[in-house]
Amino acid sequence: MKKSVLWLLGALSMIGPFTFDAYLAALPTIALQLHTSTAMVQWTVIANMAGVTAGMLLTGSISDTLGRRRPIITSMVVYSAASLAIFFTSNIGVFIALRVIQGYCGGSVRSVGQAVIRDRLEGQEAARAFSLLTIINAIGPIVAPMVGAGLLLIGTWRDIFLMLTVLGLTLVVWSTLGLKETLPTSNRITFSARAITGSWGSLLKDRAFLAAGLVNALSSVALVCYLSSGTFALQQDFHMTPQQFGLFMGLNGITLIAAGTANNQILKHHSFKAAFKIGMAVAVATGALMAVNLLVPGQLALYLAALFCLNAAMGFVIPNAMNLAMLNHRDNAGSAAGLAGLMGSASGSIGAIVLSQFVGVNAITLALFISLPFLISGTALLIYPARSRQE
Repeated sequence: MKKSVLWLLGALSMIGPFTFDAYLAALPTIALQLHTSTAMVQWTVIANMAGVTAGMLLTGSISDTLGRRRPIITSMVVYSAASLAIFFTSNIGVFIALRVIQGYCGGSVRSVGQAVIRDRLEGQEAARAFSLLTIINAIGPIVAPMVGAGLLLIGTWRDIFLMLTVLGLTLVVWSTLGLKETLPTSNRITFSARAITGSWGSLLKDRAFLAAGLVNALSSVALVCYLSSGTFALQQDFHMTPQQFGLFMGLNGITLIAAGTANNQILKHHSFKAAFKIGMAVAVATGALMAVNLLVPGQLALYLAALFCLNAAMGFVIPNAMNLAMLNHRDNAGSAAGLAGLMGSASGSIGAIVLSQFVGVNAITLALFISLPFLISGTALLIYPARSRQE
């Protein structure tokens, strides 16, 4: 697969995290300017995740019947329109609804893009491609917070969504010119509701897929809680400015790139099974470090160190879990990517809702919602198959 195509797929996959990170530092300001509560503004993050969940599951499966190129281009057109509509809205209810649409489109291009890789590659080559995709994808967490914080210095939070509109339209043009169809008509499933959902049962019988789904679900709880609530914990409890938070998020993105690069190097010399186990060890270690913050609260350096480790863990977990989920499912790659994405997005959304709406956001509760999922994720090794058809 050409590097130019991987860069395009990485950019498409990046649109979701970019949509998240670019405006996180502005959440307190949005609450003030729209005359609403912190809890309501957090629903804009949760709504986006709900949309991502639906988009990954439904459009991933639909792409097994209609092909990959058309759903990607259509999704980015709708994404651009939703972003522009947010620029003009002053109603928090409309804002939340449009964030669902943004999320759906972002989830769609992510799962379909992953299916494109599985159409063309398998085994170790697919694992390295997913790892490279993670590295490219990490540009979002580096650039988006800095861009968002910079726009807040010279404009308002609305300018962030105008920027997202331009980014979406750019990807429409790039996809139209640079992406060829990778799923031949002869390999497509006949379009029907049963065809779209029928393969989910076979996925849930695959131990490799279940192990990947568990890891995806647990790590997503920690990641989404961090993304949706980290800005409040760090700005309110540790008194960071929006610009300091944006810089910290950018540095975290560099950590993710470094971890993804290390993972790619490991895959050149070791089996995929070994890389997956290393990723699990990093995740469990991250959970243990964040748990220390529960015992020794109020230490900013220790808290930031744990968050850096969170991003390092994701650099290993994201590509290895996705490759594991799709390992035995080339014929229904879109469904595999979509259902794996559903398990992650739904778990992340539920975790964020419980944290923000029922538990309450502060540095201690966020530490709890990060440490427990990563510590429990090690149980995925108990259901990982001793041998897979491909490693």
